[in-house]
Amino acid sequence: MRRAKWIPRLSTPARLVVLAVLCAAVAELVLQTWWLPSRWRAYDAPADGQALVSADGRTITLTVSWQCEQEPELVAREGADHVDVLLHRRAFKGPTYQCPENAVGSALISTHLSAPLTTRSLLDAVAGRPVAYLDGRDLAQPSYLPPDYGDPGHNPTSYPGSAAPDAEGPSWTTGFRPRQGGPALVITQTRLATPAPEPSRPQATVDGHAAGFSESPTSKDRSITWSDGTYTFAVSSRPASLPDQELLRVAEGLRRS
Repeated sequence: MRRAKWIPRLSTPARLVVLAVLCAAVAELVLQTWWLPSRWRAYDAPADGQALVSADGRTITLTVSWQCEQEPELVAREGADHVDVLLHRRAFKGPTYQCPENAVGSALISTHLSAPLTTRSLLDAVAGRPVAYLDGRDLAQPSYLPPDYGDPGHNPTSYPGSAAPDAEGPSWTTGFRPRQGGPALVITQTRLATPAPEPSRPQATVDGHAAGFSESPTSKDRSITWSDGTYTFAVSSRPASLPDQELLRVAEGLRRS
């Protein structure tokens, strides 16, 4: 086959230079697309997780976990009759590298509204469904914590978790850890779609409501659980180490704002 007249004849050094340039361009493309962990892929995701609207209606907080990503951002878009929320996530690109240690985490992430939510609907902009949230005006706060767990008003640790099952209403979990380290004290409050049955063998009462103690056979958590007809509450030691008397004292000290 004869070489076309318009194609120049390159010397061997020139051919090597062209080949090197092509190889460098391909390598750069591969690095930019698949390899460099400093490159991010931004995408919008559903606002999954436990949700809380503050007592003044102006702050929305979501429990969020992430892996191989930067910390997500909770975004709210306000309308006259509804507020749309979504999670703006940034994931590392490429399957051929290990995620940095700081690309895994969980936290409480908040966004602020220009006006209280009040009667406006809270909607998931990505999934197209209502967001079940706990009203901060009903959130029970502890007035007593065991020794070394600090004052009830100190900043609690965050315990991100998934949204409550469809059969239940919105849920919120707050955790406290002792100053010197040790088992977590976890308080969970869930709004019920239907009243919860009372314990078949009540072992205590909280504000006049029958309560029962239980221990998880797998995680070894120890909890006291009761319902006031609107919410189910659980005060747990993770793992079980706090005595039942302390769990009951925390339970009896819960107060709504």
